[in-house]
Amino acid sequence: MARDDFHKGFAFGALIGGVAGALTALLLAPKRGEELRSEIAHHSERLYEDVTKRAQQLFGEKRRSFQVLMNEGRKKSEEVVGSAKAEAEKLIAEAERLMQAARQRVKEAEVQLQQNIDTLKEAAQKAAETFQSEVQAEAAAPEEETVQDAQQKNDEQATQNKEGA
Repeated sequence: MARDDFHKGFAFGALIGGVAGALTALLLAPKRGEELRSEIAHHSERLYEDVTKRAQQLFGEKRRSFQVLMNEGRKKSEEVVGSAKAEAEKLIAEAERLMQAARQRVKEAEVQLQQNIDTLKEAAQKAAETFQSEVQAEAAAPEEETVQDAQQKNDEQATQNKEGA
């Protein structure tokens, strides 16, 4: 790019230098005023045309360079957007996979928790039944002891009666 600028600048400088040299030669040449003015006007028109033509060429080159740069920029931006989109899709797919795995783990945990709750319920039920049967056994035990005590007392009295008689 810098090399093109150098060549363009050199060409433009050579053109200006040539025009300046031509004007100097015209002004110093021994000619009549009318003829000299005519040549200066002619050379001015040529100079104007040359400068205009060269400016249009430079403008056209710059315009083409700008268009090329714009197209390259557009392509690069499309590549970046496409790449970002693909990466985003990968991230979304990975996030969905992770969410599905998490849902599965939650379901498994729910099943395990329900099993633990059921086991605890069964254990509590058995403990309640055991406690209830123990309470009933204790309540029934004093009555049995009383019957046994009464029978023992009867036996003791019968033994004492036999001894006393």
